Amino acid sequence: IALGLLHELPRYRPNVQVLLADFDWFPEEPPNLQANAPPRKSLLAQEEPLIKAMDDFDYECYLSAPLLSDILFPTNFLRMKEFLKRSWGDFDRDIKVRKQAEFLIHYGPEQVDQTESWLTGYSPMIHDYSNTTVLTATLPSSEQ
Repeated sequence: IALGLLHELPRYRPNVQVLLADFDWFPEEPPNLQANAPPRKSLLAQEEPLIKAMDDFDYECYLSAPLLSDILFPTNFLRMKEFLKRSWGDFDRDIKVRKQAEFLIHYGPEQVDQTESWLTGYSPMIHDYSNTTVLTATLPSSEQ
């Protein structure tokens, strides 16, 4: 449904601009794996989802997770960019893929500076969420 919406969007809204942000990878091992988690019931696969349950634990496999769990897949933003280029061929857009830190430094350097520690220079906006990417599809004249 989401890809269908993105495919049709410029046809109905020719001046549309898009900003999408999501995780582009997850840790190899679930970060909060329950000590007595049920054994894996599926084969290990590349780019496997992260299974987060309502009990604040992660699970290796959706088949052994509780019924009320979130199944999180990483987003392949380079494929998403290619999809948008093909889908929106007649609608000229500047489509860029940036890591979150690069995006925030580009569009909000003053806000990033306000979050930096004066002792260490650490900024949660820049140094946390290194697995987050942002895709922007803008009209060519609107990009800075």
